[in-house]
Amino acid sequence: MFNKYGFQKITPLNGFDTDPNNAMQNNYAWSMAELGDYLYVGTGRNILYNILLAVQNTGILGDFKIPRELTPKIVDNRAEIWRYNKALPHAGWQKVFKAPDDSNIIQGFRYMIRYTDANGQTALYVGGYCQGKVRTFRSTDGLNWLEIPNDNLKGTSTRAMVIHTNGKLYMSAVDEASPIQPAVIYEYIPPDILFPNGRWEPVTADPSNPLFIQGKNPSGQVMMMASFKGHLYAATTNLAEGFELWKTEGAEPKMNEWKLVIDKGAGDALNIIPLTLGIFRDYLYVGAIMFPLLAEQPMNLSAFKPFDVVRIDAQDHWQLVIGGKPKKPTNPTTGTRGKALSHKPSGLGNPFNLYCWQLEEYNGEFFLGTFDWSVLLKPLVPAIIPSLLNLPKLFEELLKIVLSVLLAVGDALYPFEGFDLYKSKDGIHWVPITLNGLGNKHNYGARLLFKSINGHLNLGTANPFDGCEVWKK
Repeated sequence: MFNKYGFQKITPLNGFDTDPNNAMQNNYAWSMAELGDYLYVGTGRNILYNILLAVQNTGILGDFKIPRELTPKIVDNRAEIWRYNKALPHAGWQKVFKAPDDSNIIQGFRYMIRYTDANGQTALYVGGYCQGKVRTFRSTDGLNWLEIPNDNLKGTSTRAMVIHTNGKLYMSAVDEASPIQPAVIYEYIPPDILFPNGRWEPVTADPSNPLFIQGKNPSGQVMMMASFKGHLYAATTNLAEGFELWKTEGAEPKMNEWKLVIDKGAGDALNIIPLTLGIFRDYLYVGAIMFPLLAEQPMNLSAFKPFDVVRIDAQDHWQLVIGGKPKKPTNPTTGTRGKALSHKPSGLGNPFNLYCWQLEEYNGEFFLGTFDWSVLLKPLVPAIIPSLLNLPKLFEELLKIVLSVLLAVGDALYPFEGFDLYKSKDGIHWVPITLNGLGNKHNYGARLLFKSINGHLNLGTANPFDGCEVWKK
């Protein structure tokens, strides 16, 4: 039965599992793909909890304690993959893979894609978010998951996978512990006698190569990729001046054959991360964000700047679609920021919309899903403020943030906790579908939007309280 938002929940239990402790730890529906009759979801485990644990361990917030409602009873950070038979929906969800129990724990399966290689073999490919070196797996039946050698891989986490118009599968990986690093993209090489599960080969150049030309190769972490108008696009981070967008000059990624399309955060240096890419009609869209933990001043209000959206045409002209006056203005060499086409400020006017997390075309309309962190105020503020009483400077900064937010929204906040989902017929004007996480305020993120072969739009949520949900339209 579809709800008033036009969606039907297909996870009877949040987090898939009948064990509530395990279910709440499956708190991000982090990746999604199809194979045969099944829809597969890879989970992110304890994502917010582990971020808060890292903050707690730094001591920056004094004697901060993670709120009980965000803390599992028994912590298990090993990610899982679950599947759902689309033809037999009442059969429920089946766990088909649990990350190996070894020293290099996989805390999430961050990206999943179905790909048919040059040998004609179709399989699911999934990449991990790992404590050590990044790990990837493939499965031809959805039940048996075989690891692809990671000897050539650098980094700890898979950020993106894309099938390009040349028929090749590309993957980007980043080192989550080192946000400043060279751009790294790999091409998947199909199985052969020596590598029965295939292998990954780098296609981006090492900056130490004497033939490497600065400005002709992407720089920074490759957060997202897209295949658009015959070119491969790579969206990269730049903590100092704002994100960048690069594209191959030809179809293939080659050393010194890349073009810079957007630089300096599209006019705002606080747009440091290009978190999502989406194609609609004749444009490629970029959702750009600030990530508070990477801000120069994490306890300053500017660290929580809501997202902007920019679009690019085939001739590399870019325009601001969503966004207000820049918080930290820059002068891009690739274009001029201008006013937003939508006349909507950053975050579509919601100060808590930190991320534009998903952009997806469906049935001729463009969907935008957000991460709205307002539901975290209630558990986190009481936990943080007592710990800062002995840290007057930090306390003062935090108090400014809290008071400015509360004065801005007041009691109007509460009906709007939970992610926002918008749609647009032209990529410029946006209409809200839900402003409260499809009726569950604990769904703070629309983490995934995935078009199914059978005509549905699937939505996977991020919910650190109860475990993720999956919906279909």
